[in-house]
Amino acid sequence: MLVPALLHVSTFDYWFESDAPAILKQLTDRFAFDNKRAHRHPLFTLALYPVVYALDRLAGLDLVLALGLTYAGLAALWAALFFVLLRLVGLRRVDSGIFTVLALVSASMVFWLPVPETFTPAALTLLVALIAVGWRERAGRLPWIACTLIAAITLSMTVTNAVAGVLVCLVVLGWTRGVTAIGASLALVAAGQFVERLLFPYTVAFFLPVPQEGAYVFNPLAGSAGDRLAGFFLHGFLIPPLQQGYTGYLSVQRAGLASMPASVLIGWALWLVLLGTGVLGLVRGGPVKLRVVLLGVLATQLAFVLVFGQETFVYALQSGPLLVAVAAFGCLTPFRRAVLAGAVLLAAVAAMENGRRFTEAAGLLTHRYECARAHAQALSVLTTPADLIVVGLPPAAAEGLIVPSVRSAGRPGTLSRLPPFPSLADARTGWELHYEHWSTDMLDEMRRAGARYFTSHYVYGMRSHESVKHYLDTHGTLVEGTPDWVIYALRSPDGAAR
Repeated sequence: MLVPALLHVSTFDYWFESDAPAILKQLTDRFAFDNKRAHRHPLFTLALYPVVYALDRLAGLDLVLALGLTYAGLAALWAALFFVLLRLVGLRRVDSGIFTVLALVSASMVFWLPVPETFTPAALTLLVALIAVGWRERAGRLPWIACTLIAAITLSMTVTNAVAGVLVCLVVLGWTRGVTAIGASLALVAAGQFVERLLFPYTVAFFLPVPQEGAYVFNPLAGSAGDRLAGFFLHGFLIPPLQQGYTGYLSVQRAGLASMPASVLIGWALWLVLLGTGVLGLVRGGPVKLRVVLLGVLATQLAFVLVFGQETFVYALQSGPLLVAVAAFGCLTPFRRAVLAGAVLLAAVAAMENGRRFTEAAGLLTHRYECARAHAQALSVLTTPADLIVVGLPPAAAEGLIVPSVRSAGRPGTLSRLPPFPSLADARTGWELHYEHWSTDMLDEMRRAGARYFTSHYVYGMRSHESVKHYLDTHGTLVEGTPDWVIYALRSPDGAAR
């Protein structure tokens, strides 16, 4: 349903700001520049590339199929580990099965398990940490080396998940031995990255700061604290109606209550009651150390989304299922039967609502892909490799980029942001202009420098930037346009059509 659209670079960021095309490159190309993402996901490529490689080369599977089977295996492993975690919490088999199903039909799982991203293996490492603590409370011991490995594993997929490993070390080993285990885990991950750098040359060390990340701190596009809290506690379980983000990507970040359908509001209300009962059960009983680590991880995840990012839902797989685990503690209260009845009812509501929204989102993703392909086809017919083209891009800030101010057009170069389809196999040259730099003066300078066409898929910018729209209508002709993209033929400086 999502392939090939999800994996094509023309839909990069469209699925709630996820980076599936980059993941495909990381796991299929040793020399992919996208391995620079290792500063946030230290050993992700080293862990999963061999699996995809083996399925592709040894089993003879197509790369996309190999990637899909890899993530299907991760999803199955996640479900099994979540069931084990609930059993260690103290739930009966039936109760554990019901809440595992509830987690699997939650929005965080429905929307993110099918997507090749770092979230699924990262979520697995959180379960490993929690299961280890639960096993420690049941079996009575967890050796220093096991705590060290758990701390390294949680850090290896996503740096923010390192908190889980740190808490395991401190809760199980105490401060002195725990700190030594944490230090050893950092050394292990650093050694792993040394090996990864040998195999994947563009790997970036996880301990090096990246200035561009600052653009995501308290980003105004994420809305208010209320929007972020709703994204954390509600959207990860039952997704609201889909919207469009600042650059046209799928979003639910600013879903207002006024436009919310009754089915979602009722589902949210039941979910909050179930979650509240789980908090009561968590306070009353259950493994103590497991509760500490679980709450500590959720607290850090909440702090993270309150500060960082534009689309809270993109991090739902790290927190949504853990909130379901908290709700499962309700089975340890005297209200067990009511909790199970509520969980079954919620599972039915979530399956219907989330399934319907997923189908809608998949359709929009496919539409985006087909529009990009039509855009490429039109460019291939209307332009030649000798024509200079101005490509109007979305805002750099919405892509997490910091671009310096531009005073002049500069020299034209190869265009890398045109839709890469076979119909547009020959490279085009010109200028790529982020929305922050759109101006009549800049367009006029490029037109006088020989630009023959202007094209953009950022139609919101075309509608909102009236001066640029007026300039294009005055100094050019709309030769091809849809609700999703436009192509203008620019007149020569003397006013003649080229």
